[in-house]
Amino acid sequence: SNSAKAGAMLVIKVFFLLTIISVNGQPNVGYNGSVYNSLESCKNAIVIQENIMAERMEQLTKQAYWLKSYCLEFNRFPVDTPT
Repeated sequence: SNSAKAGAMLVIKVFFLLTIISVNGQPNVGYNGSVYNSLESCKNAIVIQENIMAERMEQLTKQAYWLKSYCLEFNRFPVDTPT
């Protein structure tokens, strides 16, 4: 179906994005994926997580630390749970 193809294309695009931004000889690019039930809950979590990580890294390295997070909204496949 068209929605399955669109979902597969999004996964492929994200994979290539991560590949492109991970270049040898450059500072490391980290990736940590999370799943949220809504775009709003994702955006709220980003603020908290970015602040915690930036503070933690600054304490450990004594250097400024740059962190940017994004919410990618997409349709997910239904998950059957055992009853």
